[in-house]
Amino acid sequence: MRLEKQNLAKAAALLAQDSTVFVPAEVNGVKKFIPWREGVEPCLEGENAKLPPKDILFPRTQCVYTYHRGEDASITAPPQDRPTVIFGLRPCDARSILCMDKAFLEQGFTDSLYQQRRENTVLIALSCPQAGENCFCDSMGVDPNQAPEADLLLWGQGEHYGVKAQSGKGETVLAAWAGLLTQGDVPSGNTACVRSVPMSDTLAQHLTGQFESEIWREVSRPCLGCGTCTY
Repeated sequence: MRLEKQNLAKAAALLAQDSTVFVPAEVNGVKKFIPWREGVEPCLEGENAKLPPKDILFPRTQCVYTYHRGEDASITAPPQDRPTVIFGLRPCDARSILCMDKAFLEQGFTDSLYQQRRENTVLIALSCPQAGENCFCDSMGVDPNQAPEADLLLWGQGEHYGVKAQSGKGETVLAAWAGLLTQGDVPSGNTACVRSVPMSDTLAQHLTGQFESEIWREVSRPCLGCGTCTY
């Protein structure tokens, strides 16, 4: 199946009827994920977003519960968020969400708030039209042309996107887009990374040897000690 690129806004509008749809867009010169609305132009070409979609699933602040004090004291769970669609994330970001799943859902304790948000989220990935000069995802076992962790995969060629469902959630999206999809094949991408990182047993020793490198002095100069980079 394929989707014409000129129908992208219509595709987003269909999803936005029932969900909050996040798309990569340029805001004040920074490419990041923002809620889609009519007039927002998704930035799906070029390199990956500067800021990843992590905040959508793991927000910096979150209401855990509300409580009322008085004769009838009570604790109330927060209302459930609207269903969420993350549209246009790249294969590396899709893999990073899998890593968060392992941290919050598979370590002997389940973060119920993360689980609720994750189950309520659809991932629509876009294969990379090009690799940045510092991209090395294939060295980490990630294919820039594939995103098996996503519910739906898109890849671009000419005036069309190829579309492939990879889960039940993806099939639901295809059903919603039925009026926009046409039959036809779109050649799969063949993007390759130009940089590589040797993942060998000596990597840890190599990094240890860089502890006193001058680069840390350079990048730490503007540091305010706010901890945001650690987050």
